[in-house]
Amino acid sequence: MRRVVIHLHGSSSDTTPLASAIDFCRKLNARLSVVFIRRTREFIPAPADGIPGAFYETEVEAAPEAERAYREMCDGLSFISYTEADIDSIDMITQNGLLHDLTVVERLTEREGSKVADFNTAVFGTGAPVMITPPAAMATVAETPAVVWNASLPSARAIRSAVPLLRIAKKTTILSSADNPHADPSALARYLDCYGIKCESATFRTDKLTARARGRSMLEAARNAGADLLVMGAFGESKITAMLGLGRATEKVVMSSKVPLLVQA
Repeated sequence: MRRVVIHLHGSSSDTTPLASAIDFCRKLNARLSVVFIRRTREFIPAPADGIPGAFYETEVEAAPEAERAYREMCDGLSFISYTEADIDSIDMITQNGLLHDLTVVERLTEREGSKVADFNTAVFGTGAPVMITPPAAMATVAETPAVVWNASLPSARAIRSAVPLLRIAKKTTILSSADNPHADPSALARYLDCYGIKCESATFRTDKLTARARGRSMLEAARNAGADLLVMGAFGESKITAMLGLGRATEKVVMSSKVPLLVQA
């Protein structure tokens, strides 16, 4: 990972994900693109069956706040650039995602609205991983990561993307469901060993649990492992119109995790 992007909206919550992005880029010796987006795209759901929903754009008047956050946190850091975009957020996130290795977003607190559309675009519309930052700043990031292995394409993509981080971590833990016979942690450990990554392993339960309960079980396993980053595949709908277009287990993790997430669809 050599090029990371974060999109600011000029809100008071911009500083925490920006700080995480800066620390992340320092760790990987990567370049950071900071982009302020002037326009967001809202989706209005259909009022009744047979009537299509509609998009409308809104203009964000917060450029001075976004630039001030950038100046306060990024002045003097040569690996960071700042630009302002006049196209709407969905188009900008898509374009930037194609030419960056990672998009950084803040954790969602709602299931619909412009931030959800932006989130879905980053996860399902860029072909690259997304780092989701929690509301509170972390003392460390990616020193003791955990990776969720369920023998699926999304989890394989996410773990492959995370290899540069795992190679410099102090400890990596493989988390897998004790109820999934296909998710063999030793097979993943052999793969990661090719990159010089030594792993521990732990399991969590999923049998007879609801989707949200499976998400809670996964988070508990990550917490018990002392993880300061959780790497996992993202499952759900590739529609920006979906209300947080994730599977319910993934949604629970995304909206509740107290540590950063690295997810990929």
